[in-house]
Amino acid sequence: MKKKCKICKTVELYYRNGIPTSKYCKPCRLTKEMEKKEKHKLTKTYQKSRFKTLHKKAWSFISIYVRSQGVDEYGYNHCYSCEVRLPLRDLQCGHFFHNKLDFDLRNLKPQCSGCNLYKHGNLAPYGVKLSKELGVKGMEKLRLDSHTTSYSNEDLEKIILLYND
Repeated sequence: MKKKCKICKTVELYYRNGIPTSKYCKPCRLTKEMEKKEKHKLTKTYQKSRFKTLHKKAWSFISIYVRSQGVDEYGYNHCYSCEVRLPLRDLQCGHFFHNKLDFDLRNLKPQCSGCNLYKHGNLAPYGVKLSKELGVKGMEKLRLDSHTTSYSNEDLEKIILLYND
């Protein structure tokens, strides 16, 4: 006696050595898999992993954009903190306020790895230059934004589209 699909009741099950390999026929099995994937997209775990993926991709694009601003004809730019002149590939994208303003161009400047990594951003000269650029009110606005700004998946997708060359 042949077994029938549990959903549509047809006799289209796959058999291996006389034993049915599934309770469902191929179309019903594909439908169930799609439903399972759609249900998974609603979970918090999926949303967090999607956010991390989008954040990483958006950071890579905006990092290239920031480092390439002010590049001379030879492909060199200056570190914002210590003024050393380096090729674009040796610079990093540094920021004054971390996490909340990762994609705010007022906060992002090119930095050498010495300042960004080993001196933890070299924030003293960075802050002095930034306050000269933005002024007291601009720095205060930046500080307030650092406490209130957060990014959603949609914001990150817009950033990716905007800075993807």
